[in-house]
Amino acid sequence: MEYTFAEFNQALYTAARERRAPLVGHFELTRRCNLGCIMCYIRQKAGDAQAMREELSAAQWIDLARQARDEGMLYLLLTGGEVLVRKDFFQILEGVSSLGLMLSLSTNATLLTPALARELARYPLGLVMVTLYGASAATYGQVTGVAAGFERTLRGVRLLQEQGVPLKLRSTMIRQNVADLQGLLAIAEDLGLELGLDGGLFGHRRSGVDSEPFAVRLTPEERLACEELYRRAWAQKQGVELPEPSEPRKITPPDPEEISSAVVPGGKENAFRCASGHFSFTVNPDGRLCACMLMAEPSVSLLPEFRFREAWAQLGGLSDQVPVCPECQVCAHRKICQPCPARLQGETGSAARKAPYLCRKAELLAGGQYPAARSFYE
Repeated sequence: MEYTFAEFNQALYTAARERRAPLVGHFELTRRCNLGCIMCYIRQKAGDAQAMREELSAAQWIDLARQARDEGMLYLLLTGGEVLVRKDFFQILEGVSSLGLMLSLSTNATLLTPALARELARYPLGLVMVTLYGASAATYGQVTGVAAGFERTLRGVRLLQEQGVPLKLRSTMIRQNVADLQGLLAIAEDLGLELGLDGGLFGHRRSGVDSEPFAVRLTPEERLACEELYRRAWAQKQGVELPEPSEPRKITPPDPEEISSAVVPGGKENAFRCASGHFSFTVNPDGRLCACMLMAEPSVSLLPEFRFREAWAQLGGLSDQVPVCPECQVCAHRKICQPCPARLQGETGSAARKAPYLCRKAELLAGGQYPAARSFYE
C-alpha cells in the first residue's frame, strides 16, 4: 500500500498520540537575538551574559536529542531567539544531524555569510524557516529596531537559495507592518518561496522580557481582514475557488454529550486539542521541558538528572491537569475558534476562562465577511 507524505505524517501523528510518544520536539537553543522585535515574547540581547550562563551546553542539547530520539522523537525544530548568536550552534547541529532525525531550523537570516550558508547546506535540513518582518527597511526599523535587517535578511535568503537549502518565509502581522502584507507576498513571489503567517499574538511573554504584544497586535477585525487577503492570494496562486462574502450563517450549538477535546488513555478529557503534551514538546534554553512553547506551565525541569523519559512521563500527567474552559466547551463557535489553553491563559491568566479577544474573532468568523479566513479554521 502506498502513502503520500502527508498521509504518512498523519499516520505517525495518530499513532504517537495514542501511545503518547514524543514524536515532535522543539529545542529553544537560546533566548538571545541580534534583533529587538517589539512583539517578541522571548527576546534578550545577543550579548546577555546571564542568558548565556543559563543556556544548556552543546553537549547537553545533543544528549537530550539522543534521549528524546530513543523515546520516539523523529521531528526536531531548532529555534530561538536567534540560533546563530550561539558560537557553538554548528557543534549542536553536527551532533543532532547524526541521529537520523528530520530537522528544521528557524532563523532571521541576518547573520548569514556565504561561508555560513555553505556550512548550513552540509546538513540534512528538511526546511529552514526565515522570518521576514516587513517589505522595506523603514518597516524593519519600526518592528525590529534594525532597519538594515531588511537587506540582511534578503541577502541571507539568497545565500541559502544559492546553496539549495529548502526555505520558507514566515511573518507576524502587527500594526507596524500590516500595511506591508501585499509587499511581503510580492517579495515571496519574486523569490519563488511560500510565505506563512504566524497565528497572531496572545499576550504571553517570558519573565524578564520587556515587550508588550497587546500594545502592537491587530484587532480581531484587522487580523481577519489580513487573513482574508492572505488566503485569497494563496487561493489565486493555487487556482482554488473560495466563497465570496455573504450574510452571517447560523451555527447550531454542539450537543454537550458529543463535546470532546483531546482524549488521553483512560478517557480523561484534556484541554490540549493540539499535539502539545500528547506527542509534541518544547525544551527552553535553561532545560525546562514544556508541553507548549507558548506556556510556561506545565513544565518539568530536566536538570540536574537530565532524564528525558521520566520528565516526559511527568509532563504528561501535568498536562492532563490543565483545566478545560467550561464556557468554551459549550460555545456555538467552538469549531471555528482557537480556545487552546495557551491562548486563553495568555489572554486572561487562566486556561479555564474565556477570552473576549478570541470570542470576538470567532463571532466575526461565524459571520459572512471573512469566508476565505473561515475556510482555514473549519
